[in-house]
Amino acid sequence: MGYNRGEYRLPVVIHTHPGFEEEFQDLLCKFQKKVQDRLQKAFRLRMRRLSERGKQVIVEPYFEKLTGESNLYSCKLSMKNPNLRILFAFLGTDVVLLTIFSEKGRSDYNKAIRRAKGRLRDFHEGIV
Repeated sequence: MGYNRGEYRLPVVIHTHPGFEEEFQDLLCKFQKKVQDRLQKAFRLRMRRLSERGKQVIVEPYFEKLTGESNLYSCKLSMKNPNLRILFAFLGTDVVLLTIFSEKGRSDYNKAIRRAKGRLRDFHEGIV
């Protein structure tokens, strides 16, 4: 296995909060099969990049560190119709997917950040 600047062993293991899985399925059900297929393909591609590159992926166009947050990151699953975002965090050498949401405005991000922080706390406290 390779290393990412000595910080992360690659490939990075990706975990999901149980709430994330439910949210993802609920969101997918809202769209036609063609859109569902496109979103699932985008999800697989983004997660493969995240697993392969670890924290280095943040410089890529579909990823960003959230301003003002110490350990929350965003992945753009799609850029338009629907505008879906995944919030995730790095825990040691692993990644945890915390929440997914449809971004329509800043208030959507604020709600998702609060939810992601609560779920991250679940991981830190060993609840999940």
